[in-house]
Amino acid sequence: MFDGTPQATDEDVYYTSKAGVVYAFLRSWKRVDVFLERLSAKTLSIKKIELLGNKETIEWKNSNDGLRIKLPSQYQKASPIPVYVLKITPN
Repeated sequence: MFDGTPQATDEDVYYTSKAGVVYAFLRSWKRVDVFLERLSAKTLSIKKIELLGNKETIEWKNSNDGLRIKLPSQYQKASPIPVYVLKITPN
């Protein structure tokens, strides 16, 4: 079976939203620290952030420069091209 997914990709972020909740897809993410410039305090007031599939509390800080997130220490999956989904609930 051929899987056309590239085996080496750069880290990137895709966004979508549903019912007022923003989802950020972190593709090929290799670091614990995340900086999302598009989700600054100027654009979104945040109530809660969750990493789907993980029950640990997410550390985050939103400023006018952007949203800084620290992923849990055990966030990494076995997949060579992991995709992590952040559920960002606004106030």
